[in-house]
Amino acid sequence: MEFTNRLLSLTGTVVLVLAALSTGPAVAGAQEAGNDAEAGNAATVTVTASGQASADPDEAVLVVVSRATADSPDEATQRLAANTTRLRSALLNTSVTEDRLRTVSFNLFERRPDRNDSTVFVAEQRFEVRLNDTGAVGSTIDTAVSNGAAGVESVRFSLSEDTRRDLRRQALTDAMGNARQQAVTLATAENLSLVGVRSISTGEPEFGTLQLQAQRAETVVEPSPVTVTATVTVQYNATS
Repeated sequence: MEFTNRLLSLTGTVVLVLAALSTGPAVAGAQEAGNDAEAGNAATVTVTASGQASADPDEAVLVVVSRATADSPDEATQRLAANTTRLRSALLNTSVTEDRLRTVSFNLFERRPDRNDSTVFVAEQRFEVRLNDTGAVGSTIDTAVSNGAAGVESVRFSLSEDTRRDLRRQALTDAMGNARQQAVTLATAENLSLVGVRSISTGEPEFGTLQLQAQRAETVVEPSPVTVTATVTVQYNATS
């Protein structure tokens, strides 16, 4: 991944479990056989409605790669150790703390660029860097690259569990308000009055897409807000 004088486009996906079980509004009449008086008053109104809520991502995860090459495995490993020591020290001098910096992989392999070339040994180590401050992503990338990182493999933005719960509640509240408006419109058109909720359901997830942009000179990464959509199906009791 190159960082000099290049416009980068990073796309992540944030997944939140919400959406729908069924679609389409309907008005249904229910009659009790043999009782015409009650049959004229019993009805249900069923609607499906969606609601939305948005928030900026509040967590970021970077995967940073350190790499070293040499003519022997031992030398490649030693060079990598020196690189990673420098890289870890530089990252820990920023807002990154020990508990949010961890090794996620280590590889040692040989490579021969061409049949006539001698074998080169490559040692690689990948670090996961977790940030609570999404505004620090760009400066963290710059720090890593200027202190021996071979590259940043990925940048992923997400929502914390608390934010996800809050957005879900907001989206569901919005969906229920929209469902009520639809049901009132349908009931009024049929000269009915809503008298209570018979059932409510929500279902499988809908996915919100997170768009990212990064640019240099100093790297600035700007994630867009995440929009959560909740869909509910509500059945209301109604009377004429």
